Amino acid sequence: MNIIKVILTAVIGVLVYATISVTPVRAELRAGAAKAVITPDNPVYLGGYYYINTRSKGVHDDIYTRVLTLNNDGESIVLIEVELVIVGGYFAREIRQMVNKEFGIPQENVLVNAIHTHTGPEGYYEEFGKYPKEYDPEMKKTMQKRILNAVRAAIANQQPATAVVKEVELKGFFSNRHNPDGPVDYRGIILLVRDADGKPLTGYLNMPAHATSAPAEQLLISSGWPGFFAEAMQNKIGPDATFLFLQGAAGNISPRGTGGGETPWDGIKIYGDKLADTVWNYIQDMPAGASQFPLAARMETLIVKVRKGSSVRKFAKAIPERIRQIKESDLTKDEKDRRINWLTERMGIENFMQPMIKTMSRVHKGRTRTYAQAMQLGDTLLVAFPGEPLSQVSIEMRRRLAPRVVSVLGYSNDHLGYLTTQEVYEEGGYEAGMGICYPETTYELMDVTEKMARELIAE
Repeated sequence: MNIIKVILTAVIGVLVYATISVTPVRAELRAGAAKAVITPDNPVYLGGYYYINTRSKGVHDDIYTRVLTLNNDGESIVLIEVELVIVGGYFAREIRQMVNKEFGIPQENVLVNAIHTHTGPEGYYEEFGKYPKEYDPEMKKTMQKRILNAVRAAIANQQPATAVVKEVELKGFFSNRHNPDGPVDYRGIILLVRDADGKPLTGYLNMPAHATSAPAEQLLISSGWPGFFAEAMQNKIGPDATFLFLQGAAGNISPRGTGGGETPWDGIKIYGDKLADTVWNYIQDMPAGASQFPLAARMETLIVKVRKGSSVRKFAKAIPERIRQIKESDLTKDEKDRRINWLTERMGIENFMQPMIKTMSRVHKGRTRTYAQAMQLGDTLLVAFPGEPLSQVSIEMRRRLAPRVVSVLGYSNDHLGYLTTQEVYEEGGYEAGMGICYPETTYELMDVTEKMARELIAE
């Protein structure tokens, strides 16, 4: 009888062990963030002011890269913000390759987004021909090395966390610069990551507005108001905190309210602080986050058409008749003047861009390569565009993917210039002319990112 008991006890023990061993472990979110200075070591041309032919005379405030890493159930996402005017496709692809090589994180899981500060440097991107006044490969290598160091630090800093995303109203912080009566997507997206004790740890704000408020004539490198905002958020969260600003669909969007204070720099800081105060107030009301925060990503390579001189000549030929029609219309004088100005402005920019496009190494047989990206962050989505999409793009993407909360990013992974709609392309203006591709590329990018986003949430 004792032998039978021993045998039964052993069998039960084996069954219990087997049951325990096959019970799935509940994976939980881990998050980490870090930042690093990427200010050039030597004087440079300012990337957002091609007409200025003098190098920088100093540094008003250092420019940074800020990195947020998320890991859940073995899936990792790396969000890289750089305080630069753009990211070139070569520049971003090489960073994704570096991260993949060192950490094994798939390249489609790595996002590189520029805040679009016009007082950041140029010279770290090479595929745009004569668009940068010079290409400095050592500057690029140094920046990439520092960015990779920030990624290393962010991964090393990972700790148990929860995350929550909230869509907020930011009306009053920006407006449509192309057309004061034009559409504006006033939504901002806050991703908040808390530590195991429930204290804010890191996160991002996704919002659209050009970083063009710094006084260019002073020739000082600066992150502009997005950097001031990020620093203000760090001060609220803690001295070692890193909070990202991810630039949105800012193609036709300018900030409002950066003119306060005795100097332009005072006004920019006031704006950044006010935005941080607003975001911080929203954060106080955000619910507890989830430790189960599914992560996934998709990236697709597209080959798209580049604008030709023939389309520019066709547009130029049509201008006189368009002007006649405008003058004979029932529009107000101000509206007539605005629409005529849009036509002439686009023509001037097209004449500037066409010689540039011909020098671009990225262009082959009238086409160029670019990237579309979509990510799942918990029960929300992020879609990233390679250039300067208009606010109309943001409005449309959120309509298509409703009711999901969607972060819509521009200036990500590559730069095609402005991504316009057909309507804006036809009516003209700076945004209509300052692009490498036709509006059909904008719609193709929207279709591809929508498809990838839907695939992610269907899995």
